[in-house]
Order: sequence, then C-alpha cells, then structure tokens
Amino acid sequence: MATEAQLLTALKNADAAGDTDAARKLAAAVLSARQQGGQQQTQAPQPQQQDERSFPRAIADVGASFVGAVPKAAGAFVGLGSLSPITAPVADPISQGLMKAGAATDEMLLSDTQKQKNAAVSAALADAVRELGSDAEWTEKLAYVMEQGGVAAQTIKEDPSQTAMLTS
Repeated sequence: MATEAQLLTALKNADAAGDTDAARKLAAAVLSARQQGGQQQTQAPQPQQQDERSFPRAIADVGASFVGAVPKAAGAFVGLGSLSPITAPVADPISQGLMKAGAATDEMLLSDTQKQKNAAVSAALADAVRELGSDAEWTEKLAYVMEQGGVAAQTIKEDPSQTAMLTS
C-alpha cells in the first residue's frame, strides 16, 4: 500500500496533468488513509509539565522577580528623560544602567525554571505586540497570549503574578 506522502505526490502530479478523475480518486485515498491512521493512532494527551521547584524556591522566585523589577521600572521611568534632547544625554545611560541591573538581578537570583517561564511569557508578549501593535492595552496583550495557549498561557494560568511581566 502507498504511503500518504506517495499518495499526495501522485495527487499533485495528477492535478498538474489535468487528470481530474485520477486526482479525485487519489484525494479520496488520502482522506481514507488519514481517517484510518487517526483510528489506529490515538494520540496520548501531553502531560502537563510539572514545576519542579520547591515551595520555598517558588516563593523566592516571586521575591526575586520583584527585586529585579524595581530597577527595571526605575529605568523605564528615567528613560522618559530620553524624550527631551536636553535630558537625554544624562537619562539614557542611567536608564540603561538600571535596566542592566534589573537583568543582572534576575540572572543571579531567579531559578532556571523561572527564567524559562519568563522567556516563554516574554516571547508570547513580543508576538502579541507584533500582532496587536505597541499601542495595544496590556489587557488586550494578555487576552492575546491566553488565546494562543502554549507554555506562556499555562504559566499565567498557574501563576497570575506572571502578568507583572506585562508592565516590566
């Protein structure tokens, strides 16, 4: 019996040759093969990834997240000085330094698990900004991330404090 890939190749060739009768038969064979394959191969549900952190480590990660967020928030505030050509030469380096301090704090204090969660949520938020635009409200971005599902949505469902990344 032909594989699905072989049937699809034959279907494309028949369609390209204009042989509609053969194309219909091959399309029916592909559908039949897919239905039989679906009946024979029931896909086991994916187990949810367990958070291997201990409770005290998870609490420490929450604290470390806030400790890292303080200089980042201050950096964002100071970064507003970049809007003025007079204050920009002073504000820019201070803002960048504060942002780097927050990132260094995260790197030193957060567990690997939390770093992975942060990366997943950050990537999902970047996708949301690309889709919705940078002027979208944070609630719209959160709704977008949750609709997309995946690791980021699961992370936010399990730990709503992850939404703090929306503002940092």
